[in-house]
Amino acid sequence: MELILYIAVLFILSVGLYAYVAWHISAKRRAMRFITINERQTLVKASLTATVFLSISFITLTIMLLNSF
Repeated sequence: MELILYIAVLFILSVGLYAYVAWHISAKRRAMRFITINERQTLVKASLTATVFLSISFITLTIMLLNSF
């Protein structure tokens, strides 16, 4: 049961990071400003981190489902 909770937290964290990246880019576009190189690097790191968290949660969930059969 605890593992499912950890998977849910990883999934929520990854969705939150994706939402942060989308919000940041949207705010910059609304303000008609270009994204600086440092901001772009930070957003890329956040996106990659979110992708890793999402992948880990899906892989773990798949392993749990396959082991239940």
